[in-house]
Amino acid sequence: MPKTPDSTAKGLPRSYLFKVAPELNAGKEAALDALQAEWSRVLPLAFDWYWKPFLKGGLLPRQTVRSGPASTFPSTSFGTATRDLMAVAIQGQAASWASNLKNRIAKSCMRDDVLAEDEAFRREILWINRCRAWLLPYKDQLALLESQPPSDNKLQNLSLRASRIARRMVRNYLSRKRLPNPKNLPLQVNQLNSVWANAHTSKAPWARHWLRISTLERNQRIELPVMANPFAERKKEEQAMTFSLMKRETGWYVIAVKRREATPWPTFKTAAIGVDLGLRTLMSTSCGDLIGRNFIKSLQSYDAQIQRIQKGLQEAGEFRLARCKRYRKVIAQFRGWLKTKIGQ
Repeated sequence: MPKTPDSTAKGLPRSYLFKVAPELNAGKEAALDALQAEWSRVLPLAFDWYWKPFLKGGLLPRQTVRSGPASTFPSTSFGTATRDLMAVAIQGQAASWASNLKNRIAKSCMRDDVLAEDEAFRREILWINRCRAWLLPYKDQLALLESQPPSDNKLQNLSLRASRIARRMVRNYLSRKRLPNPKNLPLQVNQLNSVWANAHTSKAPWARHWLRISTLERNQRIELPVMANPFAERKKEEQAMTFSLMKRETGWYVIAVKRREATPWPTFKTAAIGVDLGLRTLMSTSCGDLIGRNFIKSLQSYDAQIQRIQKGLQEAGEFRLARCKRYRKVIAQFRGWLKTKIGQ
């Protein structure tokens, strides 16, 4: 059945850059510089605070305590809202890093010829990878396994060898790729310590918005005049209440995030047509269109090339086809051709 437009669906977020007006007075600029200096000082400390439990042999924390007696967050003059924003930004950066590492290890395990000969052992490493328990001590990994709910596909045993290999793989990755760079995280504010408003009463051509933010001094706020972004103004999208502030050589800028409107499903503009699938011609329609001519002929040509390469490698005593550059090239060409035909 055809899909109908969904007016409730939300689109993807999009960032827009707004320039803070150069008419910013010296007092406001000094307050902004103080905020940026404190953010730059605390950010590396908070980064180490978040990553230390993992590097010492633990899991990446999903929820961190940023305030209260139980918190070990670095001492700072920032309020609770700013500390939360900093911790969430570091956590999001870590989640992206861990996801990339997880995918890399999974691909490496599936492509390894030695692990392919021992399916049970490979399954143990993949389980450690799925739980992101790479650096956990062996006894903690066993406890994590026992805490898993029972199921038909549940891993029954975990060997010490699998634990050591998973730990070695991550240590090698850390030595080459290292951790994310916290310096890429800009100063952030949200609705708890800032207000974004349109400058309806201002007659100045550059004052289109005002961003009121809290400073390092208690109960003290400053209002930043923000210039218009004509491209962003034309977009009637939902405004997010979290903003990033960054300083460049040309002045201060505000990064605002809006959520794009969902693209509705297209409506059909033609009547129903009949489709006939085949091999000599991949598809023919009742309108007389022939799509994918000589499909079987091209398919047989690729098959003949692949079989010749496989036969030559086997006669040479090489059974690992992926090591052959020519074989990989033909397979890539075949997959690209097939994807193109299916797309058409």
